[in-house]
Amino acid sequence: MEHEPVTHRSSLGELIVAERKRRSLTRDELVALVRRADRTLRTHEKTIRRWEAGQMPQPAALRALAGVFAMPVERLTMAAGKLDPEEDEDSTKRRDFLTLIGAVGVGMVDLERMAAPAVDGLYLGDAETLTTSLLGQWYGATPTVLLYPVLAHLRGLQLALPGPPELENLTGRTALLAGHLFDKVSRPAEARTHYALAESLARDTRDSNLLAVVLVLRSGLHSWRRTSDRRRGFGLVSEATAAISDGSPPLLRTLVLARMAEERAAVGDVDGFQRDMEAAEAALAPGQDHWYGPRDAAELAAVRGASELLLGRHGEAAETLSWTLDRMNPSAVNWRALVAEDRDRALAAS
Repeated sequence: MEHEPVTHRSSLGELIVAERKRRSLTRDELVALVRRADRTLRTHEKTIRRWEAGQMPQPAALRALAGVFAMPVERLTMAAGKLDPEEDEDSTKRRDFLTLIGAVGVGMVDLERMAAPAVDGLYLGDAETLTTSLLGQWYGATPTVLLYPVLAHLRGLQLALPGPPELENLTGRTALLAGHLFDKVSRPAEARTHYALAESLARDTRDSNLLAVVLVLRSGLHSWRRTSDRRRGFGLVSEATAAISDGSPPLLRTLVLARMAEERAAVGDVDGFQRDMEAAEAALAPGQDHWYGPRDAAELAAVRGASELLLGRHGEAAETLSWTLDRMNPSAVNWRALVAEDRDRALAAS
């Protein structure tokens, strides 16, 4: 007869129990299936008990479990992510959260070093790799899947503060991504909190480029898609415009100017829209690798098409947005869905 461990069971543990019992498997039978899925694993019956009691499996074991249960690994990582990183001070739990990072396939880092950081060159190098890898999934990853690894990393960076400016900047960039993801999953209060942290760290480190991106993303909480009050979004983008210069990275100039053009279109400023959009197109430098957009002509055309829609130029908008969808990177899943919505609205109004 099987006896359940007398510990608090996590959402992931509950899922493993439910899937095992749904298949009428004993723990020993599940062990055999996991080992068959990945012969490098040394899983035992006690291992299964620990997982069901709430211990996080290592990335390879998560992938093996996903194969055995015939489900995406993201479903397992999302179940694990229902733990609250804000309440997590224990290094073992910290390591468990970092296991989520391995499971979603980001860059190679020393998880042991990240779990118990000493802020030195090696730690900062790993933290930079991890931050860059997570930011690289900005457009392609499902927000609900990416959110919890990002929060895990952010929590670790915050625990390492105070530290050198490089650490503060990494924390700010990670907080920016967390805010963006909270926005995408319709949790605006958390988005504002994380944007505020990113903005504060950008100002503390005098990083005008990061500040400009934060202000543009904050403006999205007050965009024409969400509110009839145009002043707040317009003001934030205007502040972002003041933060950049001719020496700013071309893609950053493109981002800010394109958003300014869209805000002008939202208030019916045709001349201002045309001026800022042309400036954004002139600044565009395709081929540069960066985590924010617009990064190429197709992504920039998405902004132009949305602006044409705002100005009531429905025929032009439909043509622009159809062109965009034909050329836009398929990995930009979330953005493509928004472009398709705008195109359909333009076609319906034409």
